[in-house]
Parts: sequence; C-alpha cells; structure tokens
Amino acid sequence: MLAFDIETMGLSMHHHEITVAAVYDPTKGIRHCYNFYRHRHDRTRWQREVDDFLRILDEARTLCTFNGIRFDIPFIQTQFKVDPERVGRWVLKTVDLFHRWKLLRDHTFSLDKLLIANGLPVKTSKGCFAIDMARQQRWDELEDYCMNDTVLTHLVSSKERLVIP
Repeated sequence: MLAFDIETMGLSMHHHEITVAAVYDPTKGIRHCYNFYRHRHDRTRWQREVDDFLRILDEARTLCTFNGIRFDIPFIQTQFKVDPERVGRWVLKTVDLFHRWKLLRDHTFSLDKLLIANGLPVKTSKGCFAIDMARQQRWDELEDYCMNDTVLTHLVSSKERLVIP
C-alpha cells in the first residue's frame, strides 16, 4: 500500500500550487519526497518530477491518504492536468479514512485525533505552517513534515483494529 500526501500554498486548487508531495511504501522500499515548488522555474526538472510522481501513483496496487479523495487527488488532477480516467483509477484503489467516515457516519476528525486515539505518534506540525516553510524556502523542514504525515497515514491505515475518535 502506497501512502501519499501533498502540501500546497493554499486551499484553492485553481489558485495555489502544490509545493511538495511525499510517497511511502515500506514493503516496496519507496520513500521519496518531490519538491515541485523549489524546481518550478526549471521546467524540464519539474516535469520529470511530476511524471515520476504520477507514475508511482499509477503503479501502486493500493493508495492510502487522509482526505486525499476530496483534497489531494483533485488538487493533483487540476495542478498537473491529469486525465479524469486516470484519476478515477486512483480513486477506486484509494483507502481514505477521512472520506470513508465522512460518507458512512457524517463524522470527521483530524489525522492527529485519529493517531492519538490509536496510540500512535502525532504530526510534527500543521498544514498552515507548511505554507510558511515554503515561503521561507525551508525545504528540508517542509519535506520532512510532508514525509512524516505520509508515514503516519500509512501507519494508521495499516492498523488491523482501528479506534475512531
């Protein structure tokens, strides 16, 4: 199962850019962070990063994310002009605990609350601070934050018995 997460410069997929994206699948040895924002002026490098990121999403048997069906995937589709059929294949193979509980119970919760309820480590920061990290070009910190969220999402999504807050 491949976990992924994105960070952005804001909440509007039509007005804000994706800064970084992280992918993590320990069984396949995948642990990588893409910094699209840092390389946005080098179109060749930026496109290589985008192509590799999208390929990894395509090749994964199962995807897991937290609020990715309503946020990350539509953002990726808009930002990188991804074909709707390709996006549909991603959605069909995605485990999204936030989306699942929103649909089934009309109940939402933060990733931190889910982690705490299951006795797991909590996030290292918040998404609003990720914008500041990008503006201040604190790339290592931003990439570490995104990767940490991705690893935690994988960890909680892999639990056999999940406690819902």
